[in-house]
This record gives sequence, structure tokens and C-alpha cells, in this order.
Amino acid sequence: EMLNEWEKKKNNSLDVHVEMMHLALDIVGKTLLSTNVKSNAGEVEHALNGTIAESYHRLKKLANYPLWLPVPRVLKYNRNRRILDNVVMQIIEQRRKSGEKFNDLLDMLMSAEDEETGEKMSDRQLRDEVMTVFLAGHETTANALTWTFYLLSQNPDAAKKFYDEVDNVLQGRKPEMSDLKNLVYTQQVIHESLRLFPPAWALGRTALGDDEIDGFKIRKGDNILICPYVIHRSKLLWNDPEKFIPERFSTEEMKDMHKFKYFPFGGGPRFCIGNNFAQ
Repeated sequence: EMLNEWEKKKNNSLDVHVEMMHLALDIVGKTLLSTNVKSNAGEVEHALNGTIAESYHRLKKLANYPLWLPVPRVLKYNRNRRILDNVVMQIIEQRRKSGEKFNDLLDMLMSAEDEETGEKMSDRQLRDEVMTVFLAGHETTANALTWTFYLLSQNPDAAKKFYDEVDNVLQGRKPEMSDLKNLVYTQQVIHESLRLFPPAWALGRTALGDDEIDGFKIRKGDNILICPYVIHRSKLLWNDPEKFIPERFSTEEMKDMHKFKYFPFGGGPRFCIGNNFAQ
């Protein structure tokens, strides 16, 4: 569908990031929520970008306006949050009213029960779960795709190898799940893109107790930031770390790789739940 739309606009330039945001949102909506969100795509994208920008702003400030204060930036932030809430709550409400069963993530969440009480999720809990998958999931995937196209545009030799593999494996037909294992270089391109531009470029953790790492004291309750972007570009860990070299992710290379040399999806018990879906 997207390529057909592109065909109609072939004499115009396209903003790849906008296109990837719409594509990822559409895929997440259909596969996880069995919902067509195309009509909301522009509104969701605008509200999401505004919410993320304000969240970063608030993280960096020592003091922030309280969210009940009617100043312009708070009003804008709350308006964007309401837009996102309304889209998600509408999806939940429609599903409850329809009574239909879909084999998707929303069905699983709605039928999940507490083992001890048998209680199901409230609308508020469902909203929190859906918001995470629906919004955080599509934005990060869209960023990964955008940077992948950028890197291919800057590295014509890698781009040729990539397109040749796709042509040889698919022979002009649409890809199926069984084709993925044969698109070896394609997977290396994705890994290398995630190395250079990890969408989650910093991960936050809170220390549950006092600790010491390499002489640096950490107190219980301290917030720690781990930065994949920095680790992925360390000269101590990578040869030519600033260069786009998909071949560094060959099977042999990955076999001997330390698990925290490359971690675009985090690690440990908080490993990103969307890892396989995103890839």
C-alpha cells in the first residue's frame, strides 16, 4: 500500500521519517490491536512528538511547572497527552463494545487475570499497556528504519549488496516469513544501523541498593543512565566504530561478541519486550 502511494508521488520528494512513522503505526495497529489507525496517523505523530519533547525537557530541568498550572507549555503537554489517551481509550472501548474475539495482543491483555484474585485489568491498566506497545513501539521502529535508509544512501556499495540480496532471494515476489532466514546481509544492515543509531540511545535504571562500580560509589535510589550509543561507538570495543560496516555482524563475529558490547534492546530481566516484533 505504501509503495503504491509512493508511485503516485514519484515526481515529488518524500520525508522518509514521516513515511516510516505512518508505516510503523499502521503495522502496529493492525498486528497488535487489529485496528486501522491510518486516519489518526498525523494527529498521533504530532501529539507523540510533542509529548516526548516535553518529557525530555522536564527530565533535564531541576524544577518544572506542576501539571495543573495553566501556563502555555503545560497546557500544550496536557493537550497532547489527552489526544494520545483518547486514541487508545477509543480502541479499548470499541473492542469491549464489539464483543468480537481477535487473536492479537489486545485480546490477550483484556483476558489476562490475576492468579490470586481472578481480577482483570481495568481500563486504566489496559491504557498503560497499550500506550507502551502502540506508541513507544512504533516510534522507535520508525526511527530505526529512517536511519537505515539514511545509512544506505550514504554507503552505495553496501546499498548495492543489500538490494542485490533482496532481488536474488525474492525474485520480484512479496517476501514471506520463511524468506527472512535467507536475507542474511539484510539482517546485518539492520544490526549495523541499530549499532550506530540505537533508537533507545539511553536506558534508565534505579539502584535498589548501595553499590560500587570501578571505584565509583552508587547509593540506593540513585538513577543510573546506560548509553548504548556511546558503547556502540567505543574504539575500545569496535574497529572503525564510526563506519557503516554491516559485515561486522556476520554469524562468526556475533558468536564471540560480549552480550553488552551491542545492546540496542537493553538486557537482563528488563530486556525490551518488543525485540522480536521490532526486528
